[in-house]
Parts: sequence; C-alpha cells; structure tokens
Amino acid sequence: MPDHLIDDVLIDEVVGWIAERPRTFSYLLKMGAHFPYAEKHPADFRPFDAGRFASESDPRRRQKLTEYCLAMSWGCDRFLERLLTRLEGTDAIVVYTSDHGQSILEGGIEATHGVYRNPPRSQANVPIMIFATSEAARRRLDERGRVAVEANRDRASHFELFATFLELMGYDRAAVAPHYGSSLFAPLPLRKRRFFSGDPFQRQGRALNDFD
Repeated sequence: MPDHLIDDVLIDEVVGWIAERPRTFSYLLKMGAHFPYAEKHPADFRPFDAGRFASESDPRRRQKLTEYCLAMSWGCDRFLERLLTRLEGTDAIVVYTSDHGQSILEGGIEATHGVYRNPPRSQANVPIMIFATSEAARRRLDERGRVAVEANRDRASHFELFATFLELMGYDRAAVAPHYGSSLFAPLPLRKRRFFSGDPFQRQGRALNDFD
C-alpha cells in the first residue's frame, strides 16, 4: 500500500474501535509527514499554488518546503478533517501531537530531526491539539478547564500529556498531580523548556538543549 493511503485505513480502524468499545483509550501512530515527503501525498495532490515559496533563494530548500507542506496538507489537515468528521457526534476526545519537529535545511543542516549538537529548535517544536467530537465531550473539556488549555498555548510539552489523559479518564487532579505533574487543564507555570536531541537508538550521545 502506498504510504499516503495508510492513514485512511487507520481512520477506519480507530472509528471501529470506538464504536465497539465506547470506553476505550486508542493510541494511533500515523504515517504523517515523515520524509521522504514526496511519498506522503499523491503525485497529483496540489491544494495550493506551487509558487508559495517563490521568494526562497535556495532551490533545494524551496523544493523541500513545497513537498513538506504538501505532505502536511495531506497527512495532517486532510487526516484530521476526515477523522473528526467521522467521529462527530461520538463521545470522544482526540489529542493530536508529534514525536518530533522538522527542520528544512536550516543553516544547511541536511537532517530533518535528531541532530546531536546544536539542533535547530524547529526539531523540537511539535503540535499539541485537543478536539472534542460531541456536545457532551465539549462540556467535559469546558469543565476540565478549556481556559487553562488556551492559556497554555505555546507553553506546553509532552510531559503534560500523561496527566491530561488520566484526568480525561476521570481521575481526580489532586490525586494525579503529586505523582505525574500538571495536566494541560491547569495553567502551567512559566519555566524554561528543554529538549533532548540525538539518536534515539543510542548509537551516539544525546544532548540536552534549551528550547526557550
């Protein structure tokens, strides 16, 4: 199966899981916009003007940016639109994030992520988005603290996700926080954020980098 069709099959799978077991936690590892980007969308998929990056002087970077945006448009925008449309009316909450960011030849660096020393911060910049697909689910988000979620924009990290899932499952925040830290439903304190870089398979060292 071509890479760009795999996520559509996963949508069918996760919708089926939720229909079969309304009280469930589903973890979906999707194909997304991983390199090589040209393989992550159909060859004739062109939702925007090809001249979007005409001002980019480096032709290699211009091509990579175009292919990456096409992969994102297909694998993220289209995926979420299809998934959320299929789930609308179902009592579900969807949390979407990524394991790492991408850099496109910043400073001439060829690697898109995992650079060991002095990585561009783009390699650690990931989305964390929360969607509710029914009025009941939206009310639960409001009760949990939609204001806090909005206040945490551009301040959150992966470290808050586990506590967030526990709260969504009904565990009390006062019981969760001492063991697992704050969730996204509580305003996060101002703090310096950091991220690891390097080979996740430990074939080389890892470095701790400042994000902020």
